[in-house]
Amino acid sequence: MSIAEQIKNDLQSLVPILKERAAEAEKLGRIHDESIEAIIDTGFLKVLQPSAFGGYELEFGDFLEMVSIIGKGCASTGWVAGTAGSQSWFLSLMSEQAQKDVWDDDPDALLTSSWAPDGIATIVSGGYELTGDWRFCSGSDFAAWSVFGANVIDQKNDKDSKNFLDRGYFLVPSTDYEITGGWNVSSLAATGSHNAEIKKSFIPQHRFAPAESLVNGTSPGSKIHSAAIYKMPLLACSPFAIIAPLVGAAEGMLDDFIENMRDRTTSGSDNNIANEPIIQEHAARAAAIIDAVKLIIARDVAEAMETINTGKTLSKKQRLQLRRSHGFTARLLSEAAEILFAATGGKGLYLDNHLQRGFRDIKGGVNHITSSWDIAGPMWGAHAFGLEPKIPMY
Repeated sequence: MSIAEQIKNDLQSLVPILKERAAEAEKLGRIHDESIEAIIDTGFLKVLQPSAFGGYELEFGDFLEMVSIIGKGCASTGWVAGTAGSQSWFLSLMSEQAQKDVWDDDPDALLTSSWAPDGIATIVSGGYELTGDWRFCSGSDFAAWSVFGANVIDQKNDKDSKNFLDRGYFLVPSTDYEITGGWNVSSLAATGSHNAEIKKSFIPQHRFAPAESLVNGTSPGSKIHSAAIYKMPLLACSPFAIIAPLVGAAEGMLDDFIENMRDRTTSGSDNNIANEPIIQEHAARAAAIIDAVKLIIARDVAEAMETINTGKTLSKKQRLQLRRSHGFTARLLSEAAEILFAATGGKGLYLDNHLQRGFRDIKGGVNHITSSWDIAGPMWGAHAFGLEPKIPMY
């Protein structure tokens, strides 16, 4: 059995446990420590980690399947696993010293992130002085490090001006930032996606990675590690890491829907609802949508990996197709969730019904900016008409 299959099997065995803990995790606003420890024990965090640091250097397709498995038990847990795993990959794209700073101390270190450029980094001797306030730091309860986005200025610039010298990402230890809370939500509540603040922190030069090199697939890490996954542009496959737990959540909703309807009867009769063709159609349509999503993701990731493996770079057309798929698969999953939740009826409103949590988690998760069809659709459409997309997120 391959390492990938072994990890998938081990994660499958955790699904019932994660499902049992999901309601309490939601109330607590954080994932159980035991759940995180169990996931780490499977070797999941090593999937995209470089072999130089003890990792397995597997491909994105395997990683995304694993995240979906976790999400089937608990979408919040899958979301944190997906972001933590993708941040391990992100760290692999940074300088070798940045990677050593984290993994020499703890090969299983968890990272959180907030990629939005909500910070200001002023150039100083030997590095940068970073300040800022960031949101949506998923898994912040467990993270030893974070990656924060910021605009770079020098000491002559006004931090409120738009004359930025650069834009990029900074690797920061948890001792240098403060988690300030703020995660009081109706969806993915257990992800602990709190706000973070840095009033002033010195960041050495080697812990900075410019956004342009990451987006173009020419990051420092791409020159250090030979595996193709480290030459993948930042926004090509990584956004699927937050779609994957929603795929699992949709599969969990479908299982719950079938179970709910199997022995349910209409009021005042012995007629089993599962006998109704419309209920059967709802189940079939949701299942077909979920299959379509999985096939789109598998195709796009495989094609991207094939291109990178041949030593080529992804074309603009390929990047835009990937961005289109990020948005469209999210839209499809939202539709599947609506079908199943609406057909469940009033019983779907009860908090002890797992199906309602899956519905809320999916509807919230697809609101992530990288999954926005309102952004991704026009980007692809503009290119199809020979125009330049107005939002350069490819």
